[in-house]
Amino acid sequence: MMIETFYRTDNFEVRSTYEEVLSAYQLWFRLTNQLCNDEGFEGFTAHDFCVPDLFLRSVECHIQRVSGFRQFKEQCLISPDNTIPFALRTDHEHGSALFNRFNDISKSALTSLGIDPIRFGNPPFGFAKAVFSILNIHHEAKLNGLVGYSQLWALENQFDEILFVCSLPVAGCGRIPFYEAPAIPPYWLPITGTEAIDLFNTHNTKMRKRE
Repeated sequence: MMIETFYRTDNFEVRSTYEEVLSAYQLWFRLTNQLCNDEGFEGFTAHDFCVPDLFLRSVECHIQRVSGFRQFKEQCLISPDNTIPFALRTDHEHGSALFNRFNDISKSALTSLGIDPIRFGNPPFGFAKAVFSILNIHHEAKLNGLVGYSQLWALENQFDEILFVCSLPVAGCGRIPFYEAPAIPPYWLPITGTEAIDLFNTHNTKMRKRE
């Protein structure tokens, strides 16, 4: 069995790192989205800091053949309504050249943070992994083919202060599962799942009031 352990902190180093990664992410997203727009797409789906998986065009666009891309015949589950998803064709000269340009944007963003793009890989929780990699607290757990990843959230508390909550996966070992909490810097304070939910509820309530 795999469980999540939760922690919170208002440490300045964590906040500074988060802001640095956020700035790099925003630049990566803007450059990637601009290149998509240049190719006639209105959006994309991708793991953070990675080459896009899908490129999206409106169903209202009459020209659906795009050089270097392959159109999906059916609507993908992860693509928004009223869009047609495409994938890059790396076996096509133009598609291969575009892949390299998208890849260069991703590599540039990661290397600006001091992160090795090869070690970073193609993670589903890329933003959090980038923060944790810089702080040297990235953690993964594997059990029966399942992989758990570290996750991170920036939240506002009731005093309008920014704090951070992270979850780290822990896989149990033994017939009667024994869980050993991962090593983590002392400024991360352990909290219960209920306390984490309370922090999320407080944050979400504040966000709704601002809408």
